[in-house]
Amino acid sequence: MEIRHLRYFIAVAEELNFRKAAERLHVSPPALSVQIKMLEEMLNVSLFTRDTKGVSLTIPGEVLLREARQLVQHAQGVIVAAQEAGNGKRGSLRIGSPGQLGYSFLPVCLETYQKRFPEIDVTLVDLGIELQHQHVEAINRGDIQIGFVYGQEAVKQTGMVCALVVDTPTRVVMGSHHPLASLRSVPLEKLAGQNLLAIGDAKKRLHIENILSVLKTRGIKPGNLKAISSFEPFIAMLAGGLGVSLLPDMHSLAMVDGIVVRPIKESGPDLRLQLYVIWKATDRSPLVRNFIEVLCGPGPYRT
Repeated sequence: MEIRHLRYFIAVAEELNFRKAAERLHVSPPALSVQIKMLEEMLNVSLFTRDTKGVSLTIPGEVLLREARQLVQHAQGVIVAAQEAGNGKRGSLRIGSPGQLGYSFLPVCLETYQKRFPEIDVTLVDLGIELQHQHVEAINRGDIQIGFVYGQEAVKQTGMVCALVVDTPTRVVMGSHHPLASLRSVPLEKLAGQNLLAIGDAKKRLHIENILSVLKTRGIKPGNLKAISSFEPFIAMLAGGLGVSLLPDMHSLAMVDGIVVRPIKESGPDLRLQLYVIWKATDRSPLVRNFIEVLCGPGPYRT
């Protein structure tokens, strides 16, 4: 039995007239009669009663009509689902979280993506951004399809494609009562002897190493450097005047009570933070393509 047999049957059952059903199906009445006869032979039942008064459904025909409508509707749904999956309108997308910097772009991106593709199930996976290799490894394992990597490490990843998402200057961040808060811009030499705060620990050292590298390159020796494991206590300690830090320019920081963000007087490539989105070069999924195009525009995605 094929779906077309059920379509022919439904047309006749609804019209109760072979000629009208044939016109509706754009086939000849004799061809339609042959198809209905074949269906009756397959099922070994009579589906219609034919007499001088016209055509009527038998009891097996009434049962088949109810079930056939559901089957045909489901078959159409299967076709639509497959087509929508093929153009990225259905499915699931898992994205590695880019951490705090993601607040500057990800909410708008996700909202736009969800409006365009409401049937896609999107999940943000908290991998952290300090251990950047986790994003690459998670993509290679198939745990996520899209990840994020800071700096030029993104372009060095074998088998990955990347696109620049954020390119922002580094700022000096401190409590509103800190002596440096009175300056409109902060020369890095003013950080000499200052206690520094950084997000990280023995394993997550990206922020720590970035701060130390910036100061060491310029021959600046800070005071004590204290590593804090998570963002909330880190911000609380900054607001409490327990130190200063260097962070990318994030709008969310300027909204925090007790926190002051000041530009750095100097400039240089090491005083900018770049965040790249990465995905597997062999990934041809329309889900990934559509998300990258929402995030970056149509240019970065290459097939």
